[in-house]
Amino acid sequence: MTDQAPFPSLQRYLREKYAGQSLTFVALLNDDYPVGHSWIEPDYKKALKAMEAQGQGFEIRRDEPLTPGGKQTTAIKYADRLVFSGSMPPSAFRAKQ
Repeated sequence: MTDQAPFPSLQRYLREKYAGQSLTFVALLNDDYPVGHSWIEPDYKKALKAMEAQGQGFEIRRDEPLTPGGKQTTAIKYADRLVFSGSMPPSAFRAKQ
């Protein structure tokens, strides 16, 4: 794989595929893993964290926003909701009709 962390090609792919959608991290993995990409779960986490840090139309709504010690959670867990802004591409809309 030529792409290095935080995997800009994976970020671009996720923004395009899930534009306008909201889903849990585990739902994204279950939807995307069977496609046969070479990305693995830690790659998705790195890409999603980078997208969150960039603040460009993406948000992670953590199921547990604080750690037991009261600090803000930075880990991505399966139940966390991923919110992709933007409209769905026309091809995705046609496929869902």
